[in-house]
Amino acid sequence: MEVGGCATYGCPQVPALEKEAVEPPTAAWGDTKKCPVCGETIKSIATVCRYCKSRFETVDPLSLRDVVGRTKKVEGQKSLQNSTMALFAATAILGPLAPLMLIVNLVWVLAKRRQLQSAGQFYLILGYSAIGVAVLYSLLMLLFYLFGGL
Repeated sequence: MEVGGCATYGCPQVPALEKEAVEPPTAAWGDTKKCPVCGETIKSIATVCRYCKSRFETVDPLSLRDVVGRTKKVEGQKSLQNSTMALFAATAILGPLAPLMLIVNLVWVLAKRRQLQSAGQFYLILGYSAIGVAVLYSLLMLLFYLFGGL
């Protein structure tokens, strides 16, 4: 009785077990779908077409529009990631152009901060770091200008 009911098999005081709902399988043996890229028949659980080698993020049937849209999104994020890294590298290397790079970084990063966040926290931080490096270089240039004649 200490554990919420009788431990004897068949006792009516035993608490009822709640059964979990089991999801039906998404595909059965022999189920197929058409590849949205080449139109060939492939297994319904395939994430790669064996004919055209196209990759899919999901086993759900997709249209060609879905595949093209996802591909463009991935390519756009790669381009944004590469641009962020190039901007940071240019800011770090081009020290004498720090005031100009500060303006470029502020405009670019603030305009694309939502896209950077969706591309990954690393790239958002890298963008803000580029602004920080440009601010640091600009302050150092200002200090050398003000106190360089001493």
